[in-house]
Amino acid sequence: MPPKKSGGVLPPGSPASSKPGGKSPIVRPEDIKPASKIPIVISIASLFVSALLAFVFRNSSNLLVAIVGYVLTPFLIILMSGVDSVWQRKSEASKPWFLPKPRYATVLRLLSGASLILAYFHISVIAEYLSIQLGKII
Repeated sequence: MPPKKSGGVLPPGSPASSKPGGKSPIVRPEDIKPASKIPIVISIASLFVSALLAFVFRNSSNLLVAIVGYVLTPFLIILMSGVDSVWQRKSEASKPWFLPKPRYATVLRLLSGASLILAYFHISVIAEYLSIQLGKII
């Protein structure tokens, strides 16, 4: 009696999708590699730290805190959005059992929008500091 197949599914266009004799390889759950959560985790942590810097140190007028918060919010989160996109495309091309997660890109876009709104608070501190310095010169 031949062994039973587990009903594995091959992604379209995978190199092993048509074997001689019409037999498909069995896909085990441990073979499937989902997209990485690292860009989302970094983006959420960056947004949290930036919000903390924006609202806890709001009255300090510390230029360094404002610049760090400004770099953390839009730049790092948008960079992570690009990293996620590149990683998913490279993994999709090189790993036959890769499971893409398009929702990750959507979440990163929403985080990017939130980071641009949060960046306003850091920009206002930088602008206030620069206006004070220019007022002293003029």
